[in-house]
This record gives sequence, C-alpha cells and structure tokens, in this order.
Amino acid sequence: LLEVFSKEFVAYSAVYYRAAIEAGRVTVDGHGVAPEHVLKDGERIVHRAVRCRENPVLDTGCIRVVADTADLLVVSKPSSLPIHPCGSYRFNSLIALLRAQGTVAPDAELHTTHRLDRLTSGLVIFAKTKGA
Repeated sequence: LLEVFSKEFVAYSAVYYRAAIEAGRVTVDGHGVAPEHVLKDGERIVHRAVRCRENPVLDTGCIRVVADTADLLVVSKPSSLPIHPCGSYRFNSLIALLRAQGTVAPDAELHTTHRLDRLTSGLVIFAKTKGA
C-alpha cells in the first residue's frame, strides 16, 4: 500500500503516507492496514486527508460554452485546468467549474471524448450520455 501511494500519488511524501496509513487515515475496505499491505483486485482504498491543498489555476473565470446539444457539450478549456477531478485538484477542474457555474446540473454525467493535458488550452467535447 505504501509503495503504491508513494509512487502513484506524488502530492505527498512517503513519510506522510506512512504516517497516514499508520494513523488510520488510509483504509482498505473500511479497515486500517499496515503500510506493507499488498493490495488485491477489488479492494476499496479511502484516504481521508487532514488538509487538502488545492492547487491554484491561472484562469478561474466563466467557462465559455461553444456548443450545447442534446448529446454533446463543447467548451473552451483554459490552460492550467485539468478536465476532471484528480490528484490534488478537486474543485479546480473543468467539470467541477462547469457544475459550479450552473452550465450543467450538479449530478450531470459528462463523458470525455478526448483529453487535453492540464496545461493545454483548447476545445473540449463532452458526451452527455455513454451512447453519444
């Protein structure tokens, strides 16, 4: 477990992750485990962070909608913004900001049809259904 967190989630150090696992802030299937725990398929890992440090983004203005149809939503993504919540980005992501500004409902599912890296600006096409 510690090895996976240290290599895959680089927002914190191995020392932090070891302390979090030992303190029970990282659980596997709802139970505390040792840092040496070997993960198995299907196990659910939860990390309750004491303090989430959201990384800043350069442009937090209103996201411009280019097209909005029954099947697709096309928006202009600014640079420095990831498309979906990931890593240390929970609220500063394109999907979270679209929900916050009321472009889509809070529970609306948006499916990415392609990807743009966090630092890349450009048009992003979301499918509103899996079938689209």
